[in-house]
Amino acid sequence: MLQDFLDATDGHSRIISYCTQPNWLFKQNKPHIYPDNATFTDWGYQT
Repeated sequence: MLQDFLDATDGHSRIISYCTQPNWLFKQNKPHIYPDNATFTDWGYQT
């Protein structure tokens, strides 16, 4: 996957980040519900 990214962005500056990937990148059986309060700490990705 990294090589595909490097090939696709050849000639451009790149920033590679190995942080937690957001749920919307993946097909899931049930959607992740985001909290109404934007300052709420949500550890829902761990469940």
